[in-house]
Amino acid sequence: MPARAARRCVLALAVLLAGPALAQSVTVISAYDDFARFWAAAKDTDGAEQERLWASFEAKYRDVYDEVVFVHDAPDWQARRSAELRAAFARLPAEQAAFDALFANAATITATQLASFRRAFPDLHDGMTVVFLPLLPFNAGSRKLARYGGDTLLIGVQKVVENGDALPVLFAHEFFHMYQFDALKALTSGETMASPLWYEGLGSYVSAVMVPQASPAQVLMSAPLAQACDAKAVRQWSRQYLQIVARAWSGEQGASMHKEWFRSTGSAPIKRRGYCVGYHVAALLAKTHTLQQMAHWDEPTYLPEVSAALRTLADGAPLTP
Repeated sequence: MPARAARRCVLALAVLLAGPALAQSVTVISAYDDFARFWAAAKDTDGAEQERLWASFEAKYRDVYDEVVFVHDAPDWQARRSAELRAAFARLPAEQAAFDALFANAATITATQLASFRRAFPDLHDGMTVVFLPLLPFNAGSRKLARYGGDTLLIGVQKVVENGDALPVLFAHEFFHMYQFDALKALTSGETMASPLWYEGLGSYVSAVMVPQASPAQVLMSAPLAQACDAKAVRQWSRQYLQIVARAWSGEQGASMHKEWFRSTGSAPIKRRGYCVGYHVAALLAKTHTLQQMAHWDEPTYLPEVSAALRTLADGAPLTP
């Protein structure tokens, strides 16, 4: 592992960004040196010993792993934790070079992508923390974590490497989530199934606008989904989503619907198809509204707009590329 990367990196990005408009307080935390020490001791041991050594690393990031990754109120969390860790450790040697490079450049990557995002959304709030962690079950996700002062963007380095994610797309998508959620914090949102469709669809559309050279597979973060996301599928899926758009997102039923439409663990042959539908909903609404306007819509505004767009798409409206 490169010596220059083997360190804990906590810095204000203002020192990396030129100009007063970009000199905002955003902190980058890389867990690389903690992980490097663990892996140096664990890489040549068996699975049981690797898990035992991992416990010391995990303890330093307990809030993330307990609250976000291995949620202890799940009945099978210990068995799932063991299986996921052993599988991740087994894959790591083949991914080492890309894994190391992403960690080594965590601060520079974040600074570059933040500067790009702020050119489009200069009022992005400061005070965020971006945390690069080695093993997460997702590539990126924003959370409210008290340990890091609130708004936290978690980057799952191994997943980013394995997915081959385009970093400009990934960061544009996730920074927009943080921008939008900050705009909505004092407003009504997140109550119906219109919300995940709107959040993920608008995030995907914004990343496509900001990174125009990105392919559909990069924007939707899935080649199979991008291939399936054609006019016929969008028409069919829009009709289906209309049946649930106003239903509650909360509770067991809401969690089940969210899993089916937005998670790779859903049972449908095409996973995460809500991203495809949401992208085209946002693209349709962007013909008559600005991104800044739509980012600030509360649920009483976006629920009817999303519903109307779904009806239009269900009727076979031409798709926006």
